[in-house]
Amino acid sequence: MNYLPHQLAVPKLPGLLGAIQSDLSGGQVDPVIVTAIIQQVMTTLTQGIADVTLPNGIDSRIGNNGFLIAPPVSGKSLITTILKDPIEKTLAELVEDSSLKSTPEFFLEDTSKEAIVSTLMAWPYCTLISEEFGAITNLLKGHSAQARLNKLLDSTSLHHARVKSGNVKLKNYRFSAHLAGQPAVFDEIKSLLGIGKQSNGLVNRFCFSQGGWRVSQSMASMVQLSDQTLYRYKATIKALLTANIQQANQANPSRTQLTLTEQAERLLQDYERSPRSIDFSARDKVTAEQIQEYLSRSGERIRRFASAMHVFESGTTDQVSEYFVSTAISFDQYWSDTFQIICNQSQKTSEFMKDVMMVENSVRQFIQQWGYFRLPLKDIRSNCINLGLTKYRLDKVLAHLGSEGKIRSFKDNDDRIWIEVANFFNF
Repeated sequence: MNYLPHQLAVPKLPGLLGAIQSDLSGGQVDPVIVTAIIQQVMTTLTQGIADVTLPNGIDSRIGNNGFLIAPPVSGKSLITTILKDPIEKTLAELVEDSSLKSTPEFFLEDTSKEAIVSTLMAWPYCTLISEEFGAITNLLKGHSAQARLNKLLDSTSLHHARVKSGNVKLKNYRFSAHLAGQPAVFDEIKSLLGIGKQSNGLVNRFCFSQGGWRVSQSMASMVQLSDQTLYRYKATIKALLTANIQQANQANPSRTQLTLTEQAERLLQDYERSPRSIDFSARDKVTAEQIQEYLSRSGERIRRFASAMHVFESGTTDQVSEYFVSTAISFDQYWSDTFQIICNQSQKTSEFMKDVMMVENSVRQFIQQWGYFRLPLKDIRSNCINLGLTKYRLDKVLAHLGSEGKIRSFKDNDDRIWIEVANFFNF
């Protein structure tokens, strides 16, 4: 995949979500990765206890589905562990204190159809998570498989799902999917998602993110939630898990039906009515049509995402405020721009551009960690040798970055060569 040398900046989340986002980014792990996994957890904890009413009067599930495209050793597992462990511990405590015979599965890693159906039969709310794109090809191959996945993601009644035990019927469940993997593997399954050809609607149900840099062991050891944030996070987890268990144990479950405030509804409608241009030139007519279709579904993604943030931050009381809708609009703009970039990526990255991205990520990581915009050339060389980059290849990259106006070099009074980043926000 042809990563942009300058990644799109991911928006900031509100409230406790924002505190988690800030604590876990901090220069060690790309905020893109942190934010994508926060969305996964938020959706998992909220989708079972509330719905949002669409303008046509139909009740829809809340939260989102995500595709995260990131290189290996970029902190995906680390952030997932930090956020999942408190959930699993709290859930075990709640199960021990309740009449539940087994621990509910809120997270599912087996991507087979049989595992998904059997899990939802045993517990009606779960999120499919996978850090290997290759593992989900079975969910995407063939029109019937994609139609089934569309139904699961919409959480609509699913009939005749064939498993070893025979025909079953799923209803009143909530299912989401948050999938992560490496760029090279994502290139191979783009066509299965329908990207670049006649759309089957599957891609419209996902929010796309791409980013990440290599996270060393020493960097990983510095990533943690502050005591105050962890305390608030655990309290929120307990409240939301309790609400999920109470909801699932009802004989006739009835979720809270959320609506937007008048101001929030007006803001969203104004956004939907405003002209949405294609910001990144589409390479062909099919791509342009697919991008326009994705943009046309923004309202659903925004409404669901804003509602999930509302439940996570404020519970199921009151209406969804303009503040949450405004935040969700910022995220939809990020997702839409990322999707356009992905749609227009047709050629594999050249070895030279891989070198460029490697150096840029290394410099960006240094700046975010230490806050310095000037680096000694000898330090850059030393780090790049550790990454397998020769002096010749590094010099070519630095010349390229200089020609683009991203860096400049100069000598100090001791005749040492320094590299200065001209504009970090465009780097």
